[in-house]
Amino acid sequence: MKQFPYLIPERTVLIVGLGLMGSAYARALSETGYRVLGITPHQEVIDAALSEGVIQAGDTDVNAR
Repeated sequence: MKQFPYLIPERTVLIVGLGLMGSAYARALSETGYRVLGITPHQEVIDAALSEGVIQAGDTDVNAR
């Protein structure tokens, strides 16, 4: 896969919704070196994703900074 680091200077992405599709995208991106942040309304989903290394940070508040 050809990399374009100049397009994503910090290689950080935000996934809104960590259900079946969102968590799959998050896992794939994490495995390729991206820093992945996740937003979902359920704290237990955030906790599981953090413990599995799917995301590096997460929150249940869409307005989180």
